[in-house]
Parts: sequence; structure tokens; C-alpha cells
Amino acid sequence: MKKGRVIFTVLVMLLIIACFIFAKVFNDLKKENRIKTEIKEIVKVFGTENIDDDDVNAIIDRRIYKKGNYAKVEDAVKNYYKDLYSYQKNITFLMDDENFINYLTVENISSDGKDFLKSKSNLQTTKSQINDKYQQFDNQLNDDAVKISYIFDMKIDKYYQNLYLEFINQYTPSNLTDDIKDKYDQTLKKIDLYNEALDFLATNKDHWKTTGDVLTFDDTALFEEYKKITDQIDELTLQQTSES
Repeated sequence: MKKGRVIFTVLVMLLIIACFIFAKVFNDLKKENRIKTEIKEIVKVFGTENIDDDDVNAIIDRRIYKKGNYAKVEDAVKNYYKDLYSYQKNITFLMDDENFINYLTVENISSDGKDFLKSKSNLQTTKSQINDKYQQFDNQLNDDAVKISYIFDMKIDKYYQNLYLEFINQYTPSNLTDDIKDKYDQTLKKIDLYNEALDFLATNKDHWKTTGDVLTFDDTALFEEYKKITDQIDELTLQQTSES
């Protein structure tokens, strides 16, 4: 009888332990799934055509967990996406075509010609800013050392650090880099074309003039060369518009 009771007691204890483990695993999975849901909501907003700051901030700033390991994971996740959104917003703003359309207007050609020192300086500054912001954005998306820095200093087990990194790598849209990279390449090419157009006007300063809102050349061949450059700019602008 005693042996039977011992076996029964052991079985009951094992059952209790198993139930405890199952309950913990189930609870952990539930918490992980809630964080996944939050990430999916963030990523969904990122993918909208006209991203709304309020929609992004509402998700990123809220917290579903107040304490514990999953609170730290959630905090790291949302801080990561907060910076990613900021970098994406900065680079997108700098690449907006509205920042470039005035360079070859008759008004700017008249006021900054015929050497275009101000315009060329502004283009160089913009190009440098775009390169810097793109590098930040690219590092945020592709550098694991940058990603892990958001949770590395927290007092948390390696399991949760890896879980955080797994979430970031799994749910961040794979096409986000490609979309920005394409526009980045096109924008740098466009800046080079604007510089080429301004250099052409500066080199041939004695062969053009502005009258009212019209730019005219005294040589048809020069006009055709200038038009080839501006046509390339128009093609790039149209391409970017159709892709956005």
C-alpha cells in the first residue's frame, strides 16, 4: 500500500508540474502572440500609401505589458520601430520631388544665374543629407548590431533578446529596403542631372536669356542639348510618381 501511495503521490506531483509547465508555456505563447499582433499593426501602418503620424504614434507609444520580460521585449520592439519610422520619414521627405522642382524654373534661373552658386551648393547639401539619412535607415533595417542595441543593455535573458531579434527580422517588410533604395538611387541620379543642367547653363551663359517666364537660347543645337537633360529629369520624375 505504501509503495502504491508513493507512486500515486509522485504521479500527482508530476501531473501538477506538467500542468504548471503547460500553463506557463501557454501564457508565454499568448504574450508572444500579442506582441506579434502589435508588430503586424505597426508594419501595416508603415505600408499604407499616406502614412499618418498619429496612427503610427498611437501604436508605438502604447504598451500592453507594464512589467516583466515581455514588457522589455515590447519596449525594445516599439523603440526600434519608432526610430525606423523616423528614419524612413526623414529620407522620404528629403527625396520628395517638391524639393527640386524650382531649380530649373525661369524665376530661379534669373535670380541665381548665371553661375548658379547658390543652387549648386543647395543641391550638394541636400545630396549629403540624403546620403546620411539613407545610411541611418539602411543600418536600422539591415544591421543586427543596431537592432540588438535596443535590448542589449536591459537585464534580460538571452532567450528574450533572441526572441526580440526574431520578431524584428521576421515581421519587418522585406520590400521596405527595396522601395526606398530604388527611390534613393533615382533621386541621386536626378540631383546629378540638375547639376548637369546648371553646369550647362553656366558654361553657355552667353547664349541664353530669360524674358518674362521664358528661357530662350540663341542656338538651336544648345537648346536641344539642354532639353535632353531636362527630358531625363522629367522621365525620372514620372517614373517616381508612377511607383509611389
